Amino acid sequence: LNAKCRWWSESQKKHMPVVITKVDLEKKVVIATFAADKKVWKSVPFTKLDRKDCPLQSGEESKEASAKEEDEKEEEPKEDGTSTPDWWKQEKTKIFDKKEQSKKEKALDEEMQRIAAAEDKKKEEKRRQDLLLAEKKKVEEAFEKRKKEAEQQKLKEEEEWRQKLRVRREKEAKEEEEKEKEREVRREKRREEKEKKRKIEEAEQARKRQAIEAEEKVRREAEEKAAAEKAAREAAQAAAAAQTAAALQAEI
Repeated sequence: LNAKCRWWSESQKKHMPVVITKVDLEKKVVIATFAADKKVWKSVPFTKLDRKDCPLQSGEESKEASAKEEDEKEEEPKEDGTSTPDWWKQEKTKIFDKKEQSKKEKALDEEMQRIAAAEDKKKEEKRRQDLLLAEKKKVEEAFEKRKKEAEQQKLKEEEEWRQKLRVRREKEAKEEEEKEKEREVRREKRREEKEKKRKIEEAEQARKRQAIEAEEKVRREAEEKAAAEKAAREAAQAAAAAQTAAALQAEI
């Protein structure tokens, strides 16, 4: 890139200075921008490079090329139709063409190698970046996997804890229900014992009242009998006294 070359203009019949601005490996073309106007550019396919009809040529003009042009200008054959070609000139032209072609090929090979090296470097850098991204992605995926596994383990442990808590509470509720039943049985038993004791006490109190009432009745009956007997004795004594008094009165 940025190599200075020449472009043969068919319209102006002269070489124009150009700069290689891009080598498109996908389209396999070389982009050359004119030094006089950078907005104007031309493209040459790879297959046309190093060919004699290729308008893109190397920028450095060799001494042999200058000599060739001068020889061609100075030693132009006369147009009389009788001159024969100069064999040395023809050989020199062939040698020059071969040297020029070799230089062009060498320069192009070096440029292509430099471009290929740059592309390889870019590819290597891209491959390194891709490896870094892939490694980063693997690390992130491993982290997410461990995070997900940790969350699942936490959820599992929480579920197990809740399950154990439910079982324990159900067991405690069942035990409390059994205890409540036992307490209710004991309360019922105490109520029955209390009721039985109350009835026994009431029966004892009734028996005592009856005994007291019976004793009171016997005492009253005894008192009444004693009073009756006393009244009978007093009546008998009064009758006897009356008889005695009547007898005495009769005697008088």
